[in-house]
Amino acid sequence: MTLPVVRSAPAPDPEGATAIDQALRMVPPASSWPASYRAMGDRFELLVNAPDLAAADVADVWFFPEHFGVLDHAAAQSVRYTDEGLLLTAARDPGAGAPPPEVVGVLVYRRANGLEAVHIRAPRAAPGDI
Repeated sequence: MTLPVVRSAPAPDPEGATAIDQALRMVPPASSWPASYRAMGDRFELLVNAPDLAAADVADVWFFPEHFGVLDHAAAQSVRYTDEGLLLTAARDPGAGAPPPEVVGVLVYRRANGLEAVHIRAPRAAPGDI
């Protein structure tokens, strides 16, 4: 087998580059909103400090954590709007162990112009912070 060695980077495959570009455009951007969470008993709460996400502007909200064991994926998620932003509440995973120091995932919300999503990093809140 002969493997050529070249000094410059190879030209990208146009067909593959298009598919990769499309996939990268679909990745949710990192959220600029501060967030924190707490897990108490069988309940999970995510506070997203996003005052611009008003109840009148947002129809639906869902949180999809990157790791299993954070919340019960089959359970309903409810949202309450506060002066600081939104508070999402869901049932914890029944098999969840100790809460992790940080929860990472995708927050999806529906506005009049369609679905939007951001990547959220939420440290565990100190007692009484949410």
